[in-house]
Amino acid sequence: MPKTITLRLKDEVYQKFLNAAIIDNRTISNLIETLALRELDEHFFVNKSENYKTKSIKNKPAKKNNDI
Repeated sequence: MPKTITLRLKDEVYQKFLNAAIIDNRTISNLIETLALRELDEHFFVNKSENYKTKSIKNKPAKKNNDI
C-alpha cells in the first residue's frame, strides 16, 4: 500500500523538481520517487540479484541539509 510522506523543500529546490517533472511529463511525486530509487540502486545496493544486500555506509561522511 502506498505511503504518504511530507517533504519540506526550499522554494528554489521545489522549483527545480517542478521544472524537471514538467519537462519529463511526470508528477513531482513520481519524479522524486524515481530519482530516489535510482540513487539507492546506484549507491547503496550491491545489485538486485543479491536480494539488495546493502553496502557498508559507515565510512561515508554524513551529508548536511544544505547539500541538496
